[in-house]
Amino acid sequence: MPKISVIVPVYNVEKYIRKCVDSLLAQHFDDLEIILVDDGSPDRCPEICDGYARDHAHVKVVHKPNGGLSDARNRGALEASGEYLAFIDSDDSIHPDMLATLYRLITENDADMAACGVYNCYDDGRMRPQTDKRLEFCCSGQDALKHMLEGKGLVNVWVSCKLYKRELCLQTPFRKGRLYEDVFFMTDMAPLIQKAAVTTEPLYYYLQRSDSITGRPFRPGDMDIIEAYRRCVHMVRKHYPQLKPQVLFRYYWAHFYLLDKLLLLPDGKEREEYARIVKILKKHTGQILANPYFTRARKLSAACLFLNAGLYQFISVHFHH
Repeated sequence: MPKISVIVPVYNVEKYIRKCVDSLLAQHFDDLEIILVDDGSPDRCPEICDGYARDHAHVKVVHKPNGGLSDARNRGALEASGEYLAFIDSDDSIHPDMLATLYRLITENDADMAACGVYNCYDDGRMRPQTDKRLEFCCSGQDALKHMLEGKGLVNVWVSCKLYKRELCLQTPFRKGRLYEDVFFMTDMAPLIQKAAVTTEPLYYYLQRSDSITGRPFRPGDMDIIEAYRRCVHMVRKHYPQLKPQVLFRYYWAHFYLLDKLLLLPDGKEREEYARIVKILKKHTGQILANPYFTRARKLSAACLFLNAGLYQFISVHFHH
């Protein structure tokens, strides 16, 4: 039984998959299995994955019909035999010390989850850490969630820069057919985490692709991010009422995020989603202005939106929040 199972959902990433898997094979941690879940990929990824499995005894390939990222992660978790699970995205890569570091953190501290920092990596070769702070600490599940919601880079909401106890993942499967599945997953997982061990050292290399969910124009499925944080609001009310300011910050942030995406479309203001988002933001302008986690620029834009949607558009085009 390996200590760690690494699950990599694979779909249409022929250009990136080798770099990802090579970074897993280069880990300074031997006791692991690598599970490549071919999610019905239409390119050469299935052959590439089979090649790795042929050449490396600890690489296993699962071929399945296309079901989306969540479905592929769930299948990988069911196939895994490791005590701990890591989910790595197939267009990203990791530092050679990442798994060894997370394993040390989770075992030495008897934690339920270990997390590391992230480099944002750009097509032109630039790399930017999400925080300049270099810290190592343990905290409660509540504090880990607090850091995720505040979004200051100490603990990221992403699933893929973390290591989890396997049984927790099996209790909280990924929600199939949803975008922003990481937010749904962390909302389900948070109440189960008693203790988290964290390093802010950036050991995960997140590729900022222009065709990713965050980089592309608005599409109706993007409304999932509002639903994900709406569920998070309910979970926080039930389990961590002290985190109300943080979770409302993130909930309204999701509305602004989609509003700004909509305004990039020629017909954005005619969409029914636009009207729904503006209605919610205007209704809660007071809460937004009182929330300590919004920047002054964002509060200014919220006040403009309350007065006039056209004024908001002018501000959002000319100023970056």
